[in-house]
Amino acid sequence: MHALSPFLHPHSVVFVGATEKEGSVGRAIVENLLDFKGKLFLINPKRKEVLGHPCLNSILEMDQNVDLAILAIKADLVPQAITELGKKGVKSAIIISAGFKEMGPTGLELETRVLALAKNYGLRIIGPNCLGVMSPYSNLNATFAKNRAFAGGVAFISQSGAICTSMLDYANDMGIGFSAFISVGSMSDLEFKDCIEYLANDPKTHTIFLYMETIGDAKEFIRICRHTALKKPIVAINPGKSKAARRAAASHTGSLVCSDTAVEAIFEKGLVLRAETMEEFFDLFSYYALEATPKGDRIGIITNAGGMGVLTTDAIELNGAKALPPVDVLGDATEKAYKKAWEELKDTDAIDALLIIGSPQSMTDFVKIAEVVQQIKGKIPVVASFVGQKQTLEGVRFLKKHRIPHFPTPDRGAKILAKIIGHEKRREKAHNTLSLMGEKLAKEIPLPFTGTRTLLTEYESKELLERAGLPVVKTMLAKTALEAQEMAEEIGFPCVVKLNSTTITHKSDMGGVLLNLKNKQEVLMAFLEIQNKIKEGFEGVTVQKMFNLKGGVELLFGMIRDPMVGPLVTFGSGGIALELYKDVVFAIPPLSPEEALELFKKTKIDRALDGYRNLGPVNKKKLAEFFSLFSLFIASQPDIVELDINPLIANQKEFLILDARIVLKTDLTLNK
Repeated sequence: MHALSPFLHPHSVVFVGATEKEGSVGRAIVENLLDFKGKLFLINPKRKEVLGHPCLNSILEMDQNVDLAILAIKADLVPQAITELGKKGVKSAIIISAGFKEMGPTGLELETRVLALAKNYGLRIIGPNCLGVMSPYSNLNATFAKNRAFAGGVAFISQSGAICTSMLDYANDMGIGFSAFISVGSMSDLEFKDCIEYLANDPKTHTIFLYMETIGDAKEFIRICRHTALKKPIVAINPGKSKAARRAAASHTGSLVCSDTAVEAIFEKGLVLRAETMEEFFDLFSYYALEATPKGDRIGIITNAGGMGVLTTDAIELNGAKALPPVDVLGDATEKAYKKAWEELKDTDAIDALLIIGSPQSMTDFVKIAEVVQQIKGKIPVVASFVGQKQTLEGVRFLKKHRIPHFPTPDRGAKILAKIIGHEKRREKAHNTLSLMGEKLAKEIPLPFTGTRTLLTEYESKELLERAGLPVVKTMLAKTALEAQEMAEEIGFPCVVKLNSTTITHKSDMGGVLLNLKNKQEVLMAFLEIQNKIKEGFEGVTVQKMFNLKGGVELLFGMIRDPMVGPLVTFGSGGIALELYKDVVFAIPPLSPEEALELFKKTKIDRALDGYRNLGPVNKKKLAEFFSLFSLFIASQPDIVELDINPLIANQKEFLILDARIVLKTDLTLNK
C-alpha cells in the first residue's frame, strides 16, 4: 500500500485537539469531520464530548486500530502525541500545528525530534504547519477550511494553506471538483514527489496542480514527475524569481529554496508545465478542469469584432500555436451568425480548437450566443471570451453553469490554449525521446591529483576532457622557451601561447595569452613577455594551434552546481558574446541528443547554427551528440563544482574545445 493511501482513503480517524471554542481551528476541524462516514475518535482530556460527539481523554484509550490521525495541538505537545499514536499502531498523521522549523533553530530541533519518533514507529507525516487534507470521494474533510471540495478529476497539492482556500473558493464557484486536495505545509516527511507518485496511478485524477515553494528531493521529484507526466499533465507555480521572493518562501516554510534557474531546469526535465503568474495558474486550472486538450495546434476564431480577432491571432501565433483566419460575423451578428460560422468550420480538418469572441452591440444576446457555445462543446475544445462587464454578465453566468471555460479577454484565452497545446507537444515528444536519466559515462574518468588546490590549470582541464572523449585542440605544456619553440614547430603555425598557472584564473586579463604567432622567434618573444610580465604564478606556458575555422561559431559549454539540485549544464553563445548578451540556458544532466537539440532552440545563437551571414551552418545533430556526451561526463563527476568550455568553435565539419576551466570541490577525499 502506498504511504498516501491512508491519508486519502481512511476507514477510521482520530483527531487530537477537539474543542468547541468558537472561532478555533480545533472546532472547525471537528465540524468538518462529523460528516466522515468511518469511525471517528475525538481526543480532549477535559471533555466528555465535543459538538455532541463522544471524546476520549487520551489516544491510548482507543480500542481499535486507526488509519489516520490529525493533530491540532500546541507544537510542544506533538512529540508525546506521536509517541502515543505509535504505541497504538497508527501509521499516518496530519500535523496541522505550526511552530516548527519555520520558527527557527528551536522549532527545527522540535521537528527533528518529532520525525525521529515517527520514524521509530513507522509513522508517516503530512505537515506540519498545514491546512490538512480533503478527499471528496472518501467524504473526508480533515482541514479547517470553511468550504468543502466537490468530487472531480483535478488533484491539488499546495504548501500554502491560503492558496488552498482561495483555489477551493474559486473551484466551488466554477463547479470544479477534486480527486484530492492536499496541503503539505512544511513537508517534513511526505513531499510533492510522494503525492504525485500516488496520483499517477489514481484513476480519478486526470490533472495535477502544484503550488510549490520548495521542491524537496529534486532527483526523485524529476523522476516521478517525468513518469507521471507521460500519463497526465502536471501544472505548477513556483515563486522565487527574485531574491526577495526566495527569502520570503524560505521564511514561510523554513525550508531551503532552489534558484529560479534550477527550478526552470527541474520543470523542463520533469515535463511540468510552469504557470508564470497566479492569473495564469488559475486560468490553466479552469481550462484543464473543464475542457479537453486539443489534438493539434490549429485554433479557429469566430468573432463579431474584427480588431479583437486580429489581437487574438497575434496572441495565438506569438505563443507558438497556429491561428486560422478569423471568421468575422460582424458587429450586428446574432446567435444565428455564430451558429452558421461554426457549421462552416466544423467539417474542415484544419481546426483543433475554437475560440469564440463576443463584443457588446445593441443586437448581441450573450445568453443565446452562450447557448451556441454549449452546443459546440464536446465536438471540439472550445473557450469563450465575452468582452465587457454589465452586458456580458448573464452570458458569462450561463457559460459557468454549463462548465465552459471563459476568459475576460480573448488574448488571455488564446495564450492559455497555446500554452496547453505547446505542453501537449512536449509530452508527446517525450514519449518518443530517449531519456538518459540516471545514466553516467561507461568508463570512469579519474580526476587529477591536485593536493589542496581546487582550480585545475587549462592544461589539466583539457586533458581531463580529452580523456572523456571530447574534441580538444592539441595543447602541449612547455616549462622553458626552448620547449615552447619545439612544441610550436611540432604543432604548426600559426599558434597560441598561454600562461600556465595553478593560481591565476583569468589569463587574458593578466596579458597571459598571445595569439597568431607565425614562427619560432615570435614564440620565443611571447614566452619571455609572459614570463617577465607575470612574476608570481608563472609555471611555464601552453602551446596550441591557432584555429580560425571558416564559418565557425563560438559556443559555451559549461556546468554549475546548484546546492539543492546538483549539477546544471549550460549552453549558449561563447567568446566575448557570453558577457555581452548572456545568451545561456541551463538543463539537468544527462541529456539525450534529442533533448540537447531542444535546449539549443532556447538560445539566440541557435539561429547562427542553422547558418547566418558568415556564421555556420553547423552540423547540429553532431553538436547535439557532443553535448550529450558532455552532459554524461558532468553527470559522472560529482566532485566538479564549475566547468567552463569557452570558446568551443563549431562549423559544418569540426568541433574543437579551445579553452577550458574546471573547479573541484574543496573537500575531495582523494586530495586529503
